[in-house]
Amino acid sequence: MNLFKTQVFLLLSGLLLFRVSGFAQITGPEQDCINAIAVCQTIYVQNQSYQGNGQIEDLPDGISCLQNEENNSVWYIFTVTISGVLVFEIIPQSNDDYDFALYNLTGASCADIAGGGLEVRCNYAFTNGPTGLRAGFTAAVQGPGGQAFNAPLNVNVGETYALLVDNFSSTAFGYTLDFNPANGSTASIIDFLPPEIIGIDSLTCENTQTIVVNFSEPVLCSSLEANGSDFQITGPTTPAVISAVSPSCGSGTFTQSAIITLSGPITTGGAYNLLLQVGTDGNTLLDNCGNAAVATSIPFTVPNIVSGGFSYTRSSSCVADTFRFTSAATGTSVQYLWDFGDNTTSTDANPLKVYSVIDTYTVILIVSSPDCSDTITSDIIVTNSFQAAFTANPSIVCAGQPVTFTDISNAAATNYFWDFGDGNI
Repeated sequence: MNLFKTQVFLLLSGLLLFRVSGFAQITGPEQDCINAIAVCQTIYVQNQSYQGNGQIEDLPDGISCLQNEENNSVWYIFTVTISGVLVFEIIPQSNDDYDFALYNLTGASCADIAGGGLEVRCNYAFTNGPTGLRAGFTAAVQGPGGQAFNAPLNVNVGETYALLVDNFSSTAFGYTLDFNPANGSTASIIDFLPPEIIGIDSLTCENTQTIVVNFSEPVLCSSLEANGSDFQITGPTTPAVISAVSPSCGSGTFTQSAIITLSGPITTGGAYNLLLQVGTDGNTLLDNCGNAAVATSIPFTVPNIVSGGFSYTRSSSCVADTFRFTSAATGTSVQYLWDFGDNTTSTDANPLKVYSVIDTYTVILIVSSPDCSDTITSDIIVTNSFQAAFTANPSIVCAGQPVTFTDISNAAATNYFWDFGDGNI
C-alpha cells in the first residue's frame, strides 16, 4: 500500500493563507536546477520558503522518492573541495516538514536528472523538524513512514552535487543548510578551487571545426565570452576560435561545458593544445563561487583527415579507350584504392586504365589514412570510337571567300586527310 503525506492548512475566508509573521512564500528562477543557488560555505540561511515548482519539470513522474515530485521547491548546487564523508542538515525555522533529494551532477547536467540514475540520497519521510544526512543512519532513501535522516555519503574532490529542497508544509518559514564538520562531516564544500579544463570530446573525421570543452566544475554563463576569446588553439596549424557557447546558458546561469567553434575545420592531423586564457581579453572565467580560472592547457589529437577527388583524361582508339586517372586527394599518409567498375582495381595514386568494352562504368576512389577515409564516385562513358568530325566557318560562302575548317574528332589523331570536294586535298 502506498502511503502519502497529508497536511492541514489554515483557511481564511476560503483562501489558503501563506503569509506568516509578516513574510510570504517566494518564487524565483532558482526553483529550476539550471539556476540553482551556489552554496560555497558550510552554513547557508534561507530566510523564506518557496512556493510552486519553477518553470522546468526537473523531476518527471517516478524517478525520485519524492512522491509529490517538486513541491514548493528550490535547488542548490555545490562542489566538493575536500574528499571524505558528507553530512548535512536542513534545520527548519519552524517545526515544518521539509523533504530533499540529492543528485550527483559530476560530468552531467541538470537536463540529465530527468533520465534517472543521478539521485544518490532522497528523503520523503513523515517527519517535521531537521532532516538531511547524519551519521548513524544507513538508508540511502527514506520514504513515507521512514526516518528523518539518511546515511552519510562518501564524496570526492571535484564532484558536483545538486540538492533539491521541498517544503511539504507550505509555510513561509525558511531553514538553515548546515554542512558544518562538527556534525560529523570530513568532506568540505568550502569552494576555493579555480575552474579548469579537464577534457574535451574526441574530434572525429567528420568534425574538426567544433570542440566540446568540459570544465572541472560549473562556471558562470555570464563569465563565458561568446566570441571565444577565453580560448586559443596551438599545434601544427593555429585556427582561430570564433565562438564559445553552451546550451545550458540559454535559460540557466551556469554550465559545465562549452562548444567552441573554429574559423574553419582543422585539416592537418597531429597533436594540438587547447589553452584557457586568463585576462588577455579583459575577461576571466569564474565558477559559481566567484573563483577565477587559472591559465591551463589540455592536449588533444586531431585525426589524419583525408579528402578524395580525381580527374581523368581519355584517349580513344578503334578497339579501346585509355583513361589516365589523376588523384586530387588531400591529407597525410594517404592510401588509394581504385575500383574501375569492371572487377579490376589499383592502389596507385594516378593509375592508367584501358577499357576494351563499350559501356558506362562507375569508378570509385577510396582514399584513407590510419584514422579516416573518403569515397568519391564518378560515371565514365567508354565509346572505343575513332570518330572524325569537323566544323566549317562560315558554312555558306561566296566564291573566293576563305573558309576555316576545324578538326573536332573524338580521337587523338596523328594523321589527317582532307578532301574539299573540288579536287583539292
